[in-house]
Amino acid sequence: MLNELRKQIDSIDSQMLALFEARMDVAKQVGAYKKERNLPIFVPEREQAVIESRVSALKNPEYAELTADFFNHVMQLSRRLQASDGPAPIVELAQEEPRVAYLGRPGSFSEEALFKFFPKARQAVAAETFAGIFKHLKDDRVDYGVLPIENTSTGTITEVLDLLCAHDFYIIGEAVLKVNQNLAALPGTRLSDVRRVYSHPQALAQCADFLNTLPDVQKIPLESTADSAHFVAAQTDGQSAAVVSKRAADLYGLAILKEAIQGNDLNTTRFVVIAKERKTNPKSNKISLVFTLPHESGSLHNVLSCFARHGLNLLYIESRPLPGRNFEYSFYTDFTGTPGGIEEQTAIDEIRGLASSLRILGCYPAAEDSLS
Repeated sequence: MLNELRKQIDSIDSQMLALFEARMDVAKQVGAYKKERNLPIFVPEREQAVIESRVSALKNPEYAELTADFFNHVMQLSRRLQASDGPAPIVELAQEEPRVAYLGRPGSFSEEALFKFFPKARQAVAAETFAGIFKHLKDDRVDYGVLPIENTSTGTITEVLDLLCAHDFYIIGEAVLKVNQNLAALPGTRLSDVRRVYSHPQALAQCADFLNTLPDVQKIPLESTADSAHFVAAQTDGQSAAVVSKRAADLYGLAILKEAIQGNDLNTTRFVVIAKERKTNPKSNKISLVFTLPHESGSLHNVLSCFARHGLNLLYIESRPLPGRNFEYSFYTDFTGTPGGIEEQTAIDEIRGLASSLRILGCYPAAEDSLS
């Protein structure tokens, strides 16, 4: 008797499988149609109406709740298929030998982060500005770019965030780097002689408490900490110093006047790797999104509720002004999640339905410190 029932189930499953494939084929066409016309993938009212229609067509009302759950799950799978750009290539950054752009010149913290990501990098390409890194990548001069995005002392590096939101590139990795800042100058310079201190604006901000104790000292921003080391090494006035790493001081022949001058002993910078193509890693557990919302009451609350409802840990959120639209913003978010996870994809689908626009910036392995 049991074997006979199992044979019936096998036969029904075969029919369901053929119908499921047919449904997914049509769902894929619907997804292509929506993408061409910039239509939302998730339309809650439509899905609710479909579920109610299917439940009302039941011959046995005993299965109403199960039927609603079944079609809800089928439509989740359809949305995931419609939103997908296909499987992303698997990457192991530490095994690659790429060309990589970074900010500054040899001795910068960005260069140090580069070699943490890519110990086998065949070419490290210096860029004078963050925008220059994006241009190198856009023009295919490099395979990847490495950028600082957040510091535990000074917060978000907003210029990098704005560039990420403005370009169709992807985050494929991140790392954190403990940053010790040092005041360095030409050998023979005394701390009391210093009248001008050069460095990247972030470095100057990280060391503001110490620098403010120096009398009559002008703080002058340059494009990177390594640029400031290079610049001070060429001065002969005996009054110039730079906020730099120990490695940069050594590279450019500077003597350290004061070590570890950052205000926060745990001063740490989070760096990301960007690429032109979407890539992933088997260990990916962090997702980054950027979205815009209708300028109406409750729109952000509704989106944040999606993360809570699906048990997703929101790690980071930052708003940035929308160019040309007064007092309206885009929102950059990081949250825990894996590629293809049901809860993750459902939350993204729901947010897509609530948002004016949404773009997935990447799914990648989180640096351990960024989850704490």
